[in-house]
Amino acid sequence: MTGAGRRNGKGADAFGNRIMVQIDQYEKDRIELQATDAQAVTGAIR
Repeated sequence: MTGAGRRNGKGADAFGNRIMVQIDQYEKDRIELQATDAQAVTGAIR
Protein backbone atom coordinates (compact mmCIF):
# COMPACT_ATOMS: atom_id res chain seq x y z
CA MET A 1 0.00 0.00 0.00
CA THR A 2 2.62 2.55 1.04
CA GLY A 3 4.82 1.57 -1.89
CA ALA A 4 2.06 2.45 -4.34
CA GLY A 5 1.55 5.73 -2.47
CA ARG A 6 5.19 6.70 -2.88
CA ARG A 7 5.09 5.94 -6.59
CA ASN A 8 1.81 7.72 -7.37
CA GLY A 9 1.83 10.62 -4.93
CA LYS A 10 -0.56 11.32 -2.08
CA GLY A 11 -3.77 10.02 -3.67
CA ALA A 12 -2.85 6.35 -3.39
CA ASP A 13 -1.71 6.82 0.23
CA ALA A 14 -5.05 8.38 1.14
CA PHE A 15 -6.83 5.49 -0.58
CA GLY A 16 -4.75 2.94 1.34
CA ASN A 17 -5.40 4.71 4.63
CA ARG A 18 -9.14 4.73 3.97
CA ILE A 19 -9.10 0.97 3.35
CA MET A 20 -7.14 0.42 6.58
CA VAL A 21 -9.67 2.52 8.52
CA GLN A 22 -12.54 0.47 7.06
CA ILE A 23 -10.79 -2.78 8.03
CA ASP A 24 -10.24 -1.47 11.58
CA GLN A 25 -13.93 -0.55 11.84
CA TYR A 26 -14.95 -3.98 10.51
CA GLU A 27 -12.77 -5.71 13.11
CA LYS A 28 -14.29 -3.57 15.90
CA ASP A 29 -17.84 -4.34 14.74
CA ARG A 30 -17.06 -8.05 14.63
CA ILE A 31 -15.59 -8.04 18.14
CA GLU A 32 -18.67 -6.23 19.47
CA LEU A 33 -20.95 -8.73 17.73
CA GLN A 34 -19.04 -11.63 19.30
CA ALA A 35 -19.42 -9.99 22.72
CA THR A 36 -23.20 -9.63 22.33
CA ASP A 37 -23.43 -13.22 21.06
CA ALA A 38 -21.60 -14.40 24.19
CA GLN A 39 -23.98 -12.42 26.40
CA ALA A 40 -26.99 -13.90 24.62
CA VAL A 41 -25.61 -17.43 25.07
CA THR A 42 -24.89 -16.98 28.78
CA GLY A 43 -28.34 -15.43 29.18
CA ALA A 44 -29.93 -18.48 27.55
CA ILE A 45 -27.95 -20.84 29.81
CA ARG A 46 -29.20 -19.03 32.91
